Amino acid sequence: MPFQQKISTIVLLASMIIYFGYSFAAKGQELFVSSTGSDTNSGTEASPFKTIGRAKQEVAAINDNMSGDIIVNILPGYYKLDETEVFGVAHNGTNGYDVIFRGSDPQSPPVISGGIEITGWTLWANGIWKASVTADEIRNLYINGFPAVRARSEFTYQSVASYSDMDGTYEIDGFVVFPFPDTNFAHPEELELVWELAWCNQRTPVEDIIQS
Repeated sequence: MPFQQKISTIVLLASMIIYFGYSFAAKGQELFVSSTGSDTNSGTEASPFKTIGRAKQEVAAINDNMSGDIIVNILPGYYKLDETEVFGVAHNGTNGYDVIFRGSDPQSPPVISGGIEITGWTLWANGIWKASVTADEIRNLYINGFPAVRARSEFTYQSVASYSDMDGTYEIDGFVVFPFPDTNFAHPEELELVWELAWCNQRTPVEDIIQS
């Protein structure tokens, strides 16, 4: 069952045109990135870089006085990010031209992921598997490339009022829920509430459960 597992994280993008689709931009200078390339290469189609980070460095070195778009072609493959990839002013276009990061093949788009592979799975109970994770926070779980559901409580509660601690620093310190949880959560600080609202899905970390 869950042998190929990964957690996807967010890639932070800033002010430029970034496609992981395809465009008909006017050609200026083109750079190429391949998962089988090398960051000591020149970045040409015959000698592509290996990482998007290296392509960013090259863009920052050549975009001072652009006479056409700079297009970074990301070839099909899996690109693992060890840290958030941040784009900023240094990677912007100049002279009215754009810097474009895009996938090179519409039939086989690149996979860019900050996920980690989770190993050491054991059956816990009733079809639920467990494994130790070193990541600080898990938001998305994939099994063999398909989105999976993380383990969750079977309980549903209704928020009936807000809670305020007289000695607290905030106007609202928590929520009063009904019915009161009849289960003893050994580590309430590891819980989070998921509010399925009409226009958003809000997550609220739990510090403690107080029975009053």
